[in-house]
Amino acid sequence: MSGSVLRTALTLGLVVCTLVGSTLIVPDADAFWRRKSKPAPPQQETDWEFNSLRSQFRGAYLQSSDQKPVGRVRWHAQTQGLVQSSPAVADGMVFVAASEGTVYAFQQSTGILMWEQPLGDGVEKASPAVGRDLVFVATHSGRVVALDKSNGMVRWQRETGRSMVASPTYDDGRVFVSSRSGRVYALDARSGQTLWTFPTGSVVDAAPFVLDDVLYVGDYDGHCFALAVNSGKLLWRFDADGIVLASAVADAGHVYFATLAGTLYALDRELGKPHWTFTTPDSKPLYNTPALYRKWLFVADAEGRITSLNLKNGKPVWEKSLKSVAMGAPAVVDGRLYLGTGDGMVTALNAENGDAVWQKHLYSVIESSAVVHGGRLFIGTNSGQVYAME
Repeated sequence: MSGSVLRTALTLGLVVCTLVGSTLIVPDADAFWRRKSKPAPPQQETDWEFNSLRSQFRGAYLQSSDQKPVGRVRWHAQTQGLVQSSPAVADGMVFVAASEGTVYAFQQSTGILMWEQPLGDGVEKASPAVGRDLVFVATHSGRVVALDKSNGMVRWQRETGRSMVASPTYDDGRVFVSSRSGRVYALDARSGQTLWTFPTGSVVDAAPFVLDDVLYVGDYDGHCFALAVNSGKLLWRFDADGIVLASAVADAGHVYFATLAGTLYALDRELGKPHWTFTTPDSKPLYNTPALYRKWLFVADAEGRITSLNLKNGKPVWEKSLKSVAMGAPAVVDGRLYLGTGDGMVTALNAENGDAVWQKHLYSVIESSAVVHGGRLFIGTNSGQVYAME
């Protein structure tokens, strides 16, 4: 074992570990995977949907619908700050965190403001997450705040000590947050009590992604981690070629990490070994979460290029260049890919071939990721507007 790997292992509290290629595997991890109640189901060509109670960093909540948005504005509402994060949609409400530190709740059907709650602290790019009757927000100063979903009253707050730009992730009564302190926190959703923490050793701006009792997250040193959600125990670590800024996504067999070096990794979920890699032309950075849909994976790079990849082998299926950079993650549902760009355009593409379906100009920079729910598309702009499009 090399000195650097040994130091990392000691930092993480490990006694013995094995390095396989560039993947660090913990011996007890095999027992963890054997204990899982049932094997992962075979991958099916169905829409991949984020848990409706989960919010990923620059990711999107998708819901299948018989209706497809066609670019017509149904309503729009004004906030007092930039809306760089993504709206969270749940139970007939749209929850938005603006940069000046106020959380807004709008009625989903009409855009009527139901409540607003100033946090006394800025919100950089972290999207709200919704779990049961609570809305969770991560602030620039490092606070995690839980608000009552019905009226916006603060139920609890938890200090982490360093700023956060990653969205909280809610899963099964727990809230997972990443901090620039180099730690991942698991908090009890009801009380805010710390259940466990995990030190990554570097800044973490990527939101945790949870699937089948495993949490996946990457850091500024290019480490990609798989952790047991119940304990924070390290299952494996893969060393990528650059900063991991975006949240991972995963399907039945693989987890996908994107780096600022322009590389996308498809890793075996159980062992952390590479299945395939894809590198963008001229190694243009990948700072947004990829989108899974049926047999394709979609990535947006810093050149304004959208690429569809074959999930089996990582080979490009089609490529589309936009006039401006997509600063938020693509959202894909019902055969359409939706995204906003820096020139204020919302674009809908055919997911199968990349052909443009429609475009709508919102006249302000868009960093927010689109959220598609109930046949409507929700997105924010840097002018502080929140739009519902149908």
